[in-house]
Amino acid sequence: MKNPIPALSVGVAVLLGGCGNLVEIDGVQMRCDDRDVNVVNAAGHLQVTRERVEVCRGYSVNLIFRNAVAMGAARSRQMGTGADWLDVDNRSAERIVIAVPESTAPGEYKYSLEVDGIGLLDPRIVVQ
Repeated sequence: MKNPIPALSVGVAVLLGGCGNLVEIDGVQMRCDDRDVNVVNAAGHLQVTRERVEVCRGYSVNLIFRNAVAMGAARSRQMGTGADWLDVDNRSAERIVIAVPESTAPGEYKYSLEVDGIGLLDPRIVVQ
């Protein structure tokens, strides 16, 4: 009979290796990563697959367009004040990257996503 311990050890190492980016926020340990939000953008149709996305301070939300968008033709804007980090224009045809500063207070932030000639949405980012 083969020794099952080495196989078990490899399985545990693989499992733990997938737990990267563990951080403690306000006494709670959580896994933090950048978050992707798929944006369906087609003539007369604008939709995000995750209307409300949770992200940790210091990480990013990537709005990834299904169809290429001309540079500067898409933008996110804060709805309210005090969250200038939400004001981002697309600098590539494929995405908008919204970087959440480490100093951001936890809470829900509403922003607008506009793509010229297609439409306007008002999704949310929840900062942990």
